[in-house]
Amino acid sequence: MVAYFQSVIGKEAKNQIIMSEGKMPDRVVACAGGGSNALGIFSGFLDEKNTELVAVEAGGKDNKTGNHSRTLEFGETDIIHGMKTLVLFPHEVYSIAPGLAYPGISPMLSFLVQNGRVKVGCADDIEALNAMKVLAHNEGIIPAIESSHALAYVLSNPQKGKITIVNVSGRGDKDLETC
Repeated sequence: MVAYFQSVIGKEAKNQIIMSEGKMPDRVVACAGGGSNALGIFSGFLDEKNTELVAVEAGGKDNKTGNHSRTLEFGETDIIHGMKTLVLFPHEVYSIAPGLAYPGISPMLSFLVQNGRVKVGCADDIEALNAMKVLAHNEGIIPAIESSHALAYVLSNPQKGKITIVNVSGRGDKDLETC
């Protein structure tokens, strides 16, 4: 249901990129906690086989000790909140971004990853905070810490001469105390 309502973001992004660039993007990148942010933007590009879709998970403090929220990467099939999907064990997850600290993931996003349509990326807390500061300094836009994970991934994985859309959602002003 949430993915359906968020799909307006993907439709609008697709229309805007065609109007401004005259073609599809090479890559669309979004953060992934529960999956609504990523599914919203990806929905406009699922049929565009030449557009890479990247869901960026929260690497948290440490990928090895469990201080992260990388459900797509490390989750196991189980049932959470009445849905069968990937779930992190133990059910305690961590991210500096509250919206990404969720032990499950959308079954739809999980399906797209397992079938190779969506690639999984990762950014840790420090990378996300640095990306947040870069966007605020260079563009005057204060992104939410959640979206800053997607920004961090793009900054760490640049594609010169290619068009990348990063889904920046939320209000970053609420996160300034964390910085």
